[in-house]
Amino acid sequence: KVGSRGSLAAFAFYANKQMTTGEGGMIVPRDPGEAERIRSERNQGRAVDMDWLDHDRLGFNYRLSDVAAAIGVAQVARLDQLLADRDRVAGHYEAALGPLEGVDTPVAGDDQERRSWFVYPVRLDPGADRDGVIAALARTGVPAKAYLPCVHLFPHIRELGYEQGQFPVAESVSARSLTLPFHSGMAESDVERVSDALRSAREA
Repeated sequence: KVGSRGSLAAFAFYANKQMTTGEGGMIVPRDPGEAERIRSERNQGRAVDMDWLDHDRLGFNYRLSDVAAAIGVAQVARLDQLLADRDRVAGHYEAALGPLEGVDTPVAGDDQERRSWFVYPVRLDPGADRDGVIAALARTGVPAKAYLPCVHLFPHIRELGYEQGQFPVAESVSARSLTLPFHSGMAESDVERVSDALRSAREA
């Protein structure tokens, strides 16, 4: 399973994730010693035995609150259903948008792989006005966002010497991609509304 082998694995529990605690996340350590160190670091470097003001190392305030953790525990119990609901919504999108010219939909899983569907991104044909499509969707009350920016073009990364044009494939895909509304509670009629809006936005 993802996160159970290799280097440290991190899972995010932000509000729009497959399961959420509102904010925060989880690290899967490789051994008990690593787990002990991480527990100390997330708790301002306090000793693992929690002796008052006994700090073993420099740490951070990364503690997940009990309330947030309780929400996460409840979500773990429902995770199979949450993922199944997201898979259902993705299936509705594929049925509605798969045949649409000029829009590439994401590849779904198969018998060997299971996609957990964090977001639903689509990619427009080269030359399409992605930002114009997003604006047209907004005028109909359908929120959409550009997705994802190229990391090498972030201002603080460009300072390291990266420039536009160094990764042309990634830059092209980034300039043509957007995410559509997506969550486990969407009905087929919701997906149809978004899909109709996207179809009209592309034709505008």
